[in-house]
Amino acid sequence: MMGALGLGVLSSACCTLPLIAVAAGVGGAWATTFAWVEPFRWWFVGAAGVFLAFAVVKEVRDSRRPDCDCEEGMSPRARRSLLLVAVIVTAGLAMSPDLLKADSAPQAYETAGGQRVVLAVEGMTCETCTTTVRMILNEVEGAEVADVTYEPPHATVDIDADRVTSEELVAAIQKIGYDATVVWEGAKTR
Repeated sequence: MMGALGLGVLSSACCTLPLIAVAAGVGGAWATTFAWVEPFRWWFVGAAGVFLAFAVVKEVRDSRRPDCDCEEGMSPRARRSLLLVAVIVTAGLAMSPDLLKADSAPQAYETAGGQRVVLAVEGMTCETCTTTVRMILNEVEGAEVADVTYEPPHATVDIDADRVTSEELVAAIQKIGYDATVVWEGAKTR
């Protein structure tokens, strides 16, 4: 069970750890160091499934043995409950990158300054990265995110030019470990 839980955490590390770090206000460039996990994510999920299957088979075998009061350790009911919790937590971790995907529908915001900035964001490895970028940009005073997309890796932000600059947006994205450059900046048109 512990192996399955560890692999579940590892399979979601590229997406959930940066998101948790930003939500906790920690951030930092280290948050994207788990990007190497993304290409191997489904291997980790499969291995976690194998570990869980082994634990279930072992529990079924143990439940068929005669009950002996001389055994020390957890009761069969406690073991089954712990196994059920491990299955639920591992499945939740394995599915979390898909569950955390950002809504891809663009939203329109009105700002006093009426400027729009389009940023190219490098280093995003999956759709969940857009949620992390959106979250950090929404924390910038005077900026409201209109859209963040994975393909192409862009962030479109409506800003109040009197309160925030495009350089501050770039710095906010770099603070969480991604790289950003301004692609376009100008008056917002409808």
